[in-house]
Amino acid sequence: IETAGVDASLSYRTTIGEHSLGLTATASWVDKIDFFFDPTDLTRIDPELRELQRPEWSGRATATYGFGDFNFNYTVTYLGEQALRAVEIETIDAQFGPAGLAGETWTHSVGANYTFTDLGLEVFGGVNNISNVRPFVTERAF
Repeated sequence: IETAGVDASLSYRTTIGEHSLGLTATASWVDKIDFFFDPTDLTRIDPELRELQRPEWSGRATATYGFGDFNFNYTVTYLGEQALRAVEIETIDAQFGPAGLAGETWTHSVGANYTFTDLGLEVFGGVNNISNVRPFVTERAF
């Protein structure tokens, strides 16, 4: 396997009195993901970029707010377009055209927690995918 790309991460946190604010973000850009069928013949390459679970762009950002023992967070996740299951990117145009690609996906989630310090207890809850984005049909989707 040969791959190239860039992963980046950013994190910031500050406290103002009893209030805390935070932001974390990660992003990935993949230039290539090549699988080699035969190590003695490097011309036999299977390009995997933009196939299932291999988007060119992906990322996640989370904003947090805390006040005393209460914390709230919001997360947005991005996945770039990618081929559907069993679709090879090198033959997608001839076999499926645009129907072989799942479009880019944005999902949004929220969560909150409260810590009962005296009891050593934390109560938390949240909603994943509050925008109810339907994933593309495959047993291997994110």
